[in-house]
Amino acid sequence: MLTKKKVIYISINDIKTLGKNQFHNFFKKSIFEGQIIIIRANPHILRICKWIRADMDANLSKDILRDNVKKIKKDFYNFNELKIYQKKIKNDFQLKNNFTYFLKSLGFFINETFLDEICLRVTSPEKTNNPGILPKAGAHRDTWGSNLKEQINWWFPIKNIKNSNSIYFVPVYYDKFISNTSAVWDYSKYKKNPKKFSSTPVINDTKLIENKKFTIKPKMGDIVCFSGHHLHGSGCGEFFRINIETRSISLKDNKNFKVPETFDYSQKILKKVKWFKNIQSDRCLSFFYK
Repeated sequence: MLTKKKVIYISINDIKTLGKNQFHNFFKKSIFEGQIIIIRANPHILRICKWIRADMDANLSKDILRDNVKKIKKDFYNFNELKIYQKKIKNDFQLKNNFTYFLKSLGFFINETFLDEICLRVTSPEKTNNPGILPKAGAHRDTWGSNLKEQINWWFPIKNIKNSNSIYFVPVYYDKFISNTSAVWDYSKYKKNPKKFSSTPVINDTKLIENKKFTIKPKMGDIVCFSGHHLHGSGCGEFFRINIETRSISLKDNKNFKVPETFDYSQKILKKVKWFKNIQSDRCLSFFYK
């Protein structure tokens, strides 16, 4: 294992050496302490990437995966097939099933694990264009929107990416206050008009994070794991970025681990327990969460 700039790189051999239970404890403890974990060349994640790439090629414009930017700019923004495909991905049984096997391989207890929708995000190289659903948000903590402090984020590209269009973090603010829009943010307004409103509260002053961003560069088959408390956002490079992302909640994490407290969000935001469903039974987190 290699630790560098708050990132821990994990291989499949590391997980096997530690064993599921020991790795699970190490993983959760590290995540809630603010470590960013990148699990490299994971066979379950690689299988998902290959399946999605093949499925996208069969159902969407072949230019999307091939960085034919000029062709995409001409055809991509104006058709609805990407939105339809993204909605299909959210409800795809095969994708959810494969991700469940991945979590099991890390020692997660599936009957105690609740997952948000698994989303396919396409990030444009142009700041003003957001193809499909899930527009790119500014720097944010996921806990500002969900108000669930034990949330873990899962993020992985389905093709290799560049530094310029990757995800970035601002680790210096992991446990420090930063002014944000949570006091005026309204999720219902975003759902009614996603082009006008942000999908999550974001920071008020982007100058505060200049020269403090830490960019990662995962390859296809790698998955980035981090606490919902981490301040993060997306870069805007020369090429389209396509990635899968979701979030999870485990019922006993508050009891078994030292989970950070939420502190710089508006307390009017209700806990979004309805976003998360049990992987095994599909029952909503609201039935179990206290």
